[in-house]
Amino acid sequence: MVRSEIRATVLARVESLRAVVLLATPADLAGDDPTRRSSAVSDERLDGSGYCAIAGSRDGNQ
Repeated sequence: MVRSEIRATVLARVESLRAVVLLATPADLAGDDPTRRSSAVSDERLDGSGYCAIAGSRDGNQ
């Protein structure tokens, strides 16, 4: 049980950092679509504890 809680916390923090990196990355440096970047972040929902719960990912990994 403790391992699953640690894993969930680590994954939530990694995903939070991922969202920050996506937001901080300048749009369209390599022809990126800025609407795609914003949709990646919009999949996150705050769960009330300060962590983000990810609804799903585009590449199929959970």
